[in-house]
Amino acid sequence: MKKIVVISFVGVVLVLGYSIYAESRAKKREEILNIIHDAEKGINTIETNPNHLSHKLIYQSLKKENF
Repeated sequence: MKKIVVISFVGVVLVLGYSIYAESRAKKREEILNIIHDAEKGINTIETNPNHLSHKLIYQSLKKENF
């Protein structure tokens, strides 16, 4: 009887441990996807700025002059 209780207890601990691990991994993945989404929004905002192209061209021309 003790063997069944011990085996059941170990099984429950393993299942709970794995579920906590899976939940933690899913949460980290969601946070990373949120960071990527925010970065893409920022890039789109910069690229739609009408001054972005002129600043980019000025930077490229200065870079060519220095080298």
